[in-house]
Amino acid sequence: LGGDEGTFVGGVRARRIGVMHGDVVRLGRQLAIFVERDLASYAGAIERSGDLVHGPKQRRDWIEPVLDLVRSGSSVCIEGPPGVGKRTLAKLAAALRESAGEVVTIDGSAEVKPTTAAAPGARPMTWVVFDADRLPRPVKLEIAHSIGRSSGVVIIATTSQPLDRATGDGHVAPWFASLFSGKRVTIPALEARREDMPAIVRDIADRRGIALERITPEFLEALVRAGWPGGVPQLEATLVAASEASPEGALSIDGVAGSLARATRLKPSLPPSADPALARARLEDALARANG
Repeated sequence: LGGDEGTFVGGVRARRIGVMHGDVVRLGRQLAIFVERDLASYAGAIERSGDLVHGPKQRRDWIEPVLDLVRSGSSVCIEGPPGVGKRTLAKLAAALRESAGEVVTIDGSAEVKPTTAAAPGARPMTWVVFDADRLPRPVKLEIAHSIGRSSGVVIIATTSQPLDRATGDGHVAPWFASLFSGKRVTIPALEARREDMPAIVRDIADRRGIALERITPEFLEALVRAGWPGGVPQLEATLVAASEASPEGALSIDGVAGSLARATRLKPSLPPSADPALARARLEDALARANG
């Protein structure tokens, strides 16, 4: 746009370049995420739900659906990669059930063999099962039997892979998957939630005592563009490492470049368009890029 500091798309300085949904654009000192359509769903303040930092689109897409299901007394499976907030959301949902009766939490990823930990004779009304795809079959069976003995019992489970895939691979028995009656909510990876990344970085900086003025637009852009297979914990470790490597002044990406995984080449997928004009425009653009 004629600024002295230039315009960058995906880290590449350019005067004229095509952009796609999810592209990271830096206009001088301002960072932006390009949204192809449905911009109104992104509009609004960044919020905090418990320990979850999110925008309005995330609350609409996967936070409220989980909370609404639990409020209505339905079981739900929360799917998603590591470190995206599945456990935090499961705990938020479980808090809505405390008045209904005992809440029992089981961690399938624990080093020690998990047990149901329910008091003898107790009939928990809410089961919170972390990493259900790693939970031993006997524990799953005990949970299923407990549900069969009482009415109104809810399971809030998390899995690190889609439930149908976990069932097909034998990590989850079909009878256990059937307890959710098809009610599944997926939390996307950080690279598909790039509009949330600046707020998450700010939250980490506040908690870790890192001055915001040390985070330059270039440094923030590198964090937003990177892929984070380990989720927020990996992002936090990288930010802290950069702060410790440069105790004074602006944070440098050089010392933590090895921690920045390359983001997937696939763009975050858009929902199907009902607008023929937009579908036509996207098709014409694809043909132009491929020389017809």
